[in-house]
Amino acid sequence: AWTVFASGISNLALFQAEMTTDALEILGMAERGMLPKIFATRSPHGTATYGILLGTIVIIGMSVADFRDIIEMLNFTYAISLLMEYAAFIKLRITRKEVYRPYRVPLNTAGCIAMVIPPCIVTILLMLMASFMTYIYFAVSVLLGIVLRCAHVKRSNSRLDQSECNDQSVEDTGSDDAEDESFVIS
Repeated sequence: AWTVFASGISNLALFQAEMTTDALEILGMAERGMLPKIFATRSPHGTATYGILLGTIVIIGMSVADFRDIIEMLNFTYAISLLMEYAAFIKLRITRKEVYRPYRVPLNTAGCIAMVIPPCIVTILLMLMASFMTYIYFAVSVLLGIVLRCAHVKRSNSRLDQSECNDQSVEDTGSDDAEDESFVIS
């Protein structure tokens, strides 16, 4: 009985730690302008309240799904991230040969491509066995990511336009600091 009680308390603590970490990641992304500003607000106690609420909504939304479906969706997402890592690895080997790598793979580019082809094939084959709901989940996730990225780029471009206007007004006044301020991007 004590073992079950202790494991329950441990799981609750792990859940709280994960929820807090996720909420602070959301807060950090909002502070950098990657998410809406509402997620950057903190409570009087310093907690990321809106990040916790978003995490709770996602958890409640996923709790109605079958456990196997959730595992499949998470594995599908992980498979996509693996394919992206392999693609980034090969791209950097081709485009950035001069970059210092403390843990260099002792193969040339063709050898690296040959090394990542088998895991890519197996990963793609496993992804093809996913259910229709997993494909829907993935499509919605990608669309949401594209929308958030476009909003972030649009917002960054408007900030750059404003800083360029500020730089021109500083140059018009003949300030000596105009050259230094032109490199500041908020």
